[in-house]
Amino acid sequence: MSVVDEIYRLNRERRKDSMERARGVRSMVSEISRINSRGKIGIIVEFKRRSPSGFSLARDTKPYQYLSNMRNERVVGYSVLTEERYFGGSFRDLQECQGLGKPLLAKDFIATVDMIDAEYSAGADVILLIADFLPDARIRELVSHAHSDGMEVLLEFHEISRIPSVRSAGADMVGYNRRDLRTMSMDPHEGEVVSRLLDMDCPVVLESGISSSNLSSSILDGFNAILVGTSLLNGDDLFSALEAVGI
Repeated sequence: MSVVDEIYRLNRERRKDSMERARGVRSMVSEISRINSRGKIGIIVEFKRRSPSGFSLARDTKPYQYLSNMRNERVVGYSVLTEERYFGGSFRDLQECQGLGKPLLAKDFIATVDMIDAEYSAGADVILLIADFLPDARIRELVSHAHSDGMEVLLEFHEISRIPSVRSAGADMVGYNRRDLRTMSMDPHEGEVVSRLLDMDCPVVLESGISSSNLSSSILDGFNAILVGTSLLNGDDLFSALEAVGI
């Protein structure tokens, strides 16, 4: 059993406290359209304390404190890890970020409607679903339920074989994860992914292993936004690097 399979198992038993949502739902799709209209790629800035891939945040930083310092025209939203055991997150972290003024993506391993409701009450505007670990019927059920709450869905995949299911799921955004979550190894296929998603009428997001050292049009062409956590948390000046390469 992979770490991610174990997280899904734990999440089925996890306590999901109801919280007080402090504001209406914000659209990440609209934010991506805004920055794309200026000829620039958007950035979803992520906060996490640690991850099974080996990252660990060296300093004691609160998510609101960190994300409030990530102000840039390219920022289209913030991703907050709410998984507890392996990523050190919580629903409370998400709730405390509602005042940031940008859409919030709840980053977790969601497989049930009650977890969607918990993320919504904590302030999520967007939920992440991972197609590699969910059957097609469950994906459609979860997408429908998130939409009934007014939220958007970022449907992520790594396995190329999942593209037909991703295309037909009705998600608001599609994310390609360069990391294989079953092995935690990097195994990128950006070119093939873009060629098979070009005609989709929704934003396409590139995820994992993105830093100023590997930015190039060959990696980013065809993507509307990138989701970045580790490199920014480690102090990488990704915003300047993107301006320098003109993407």
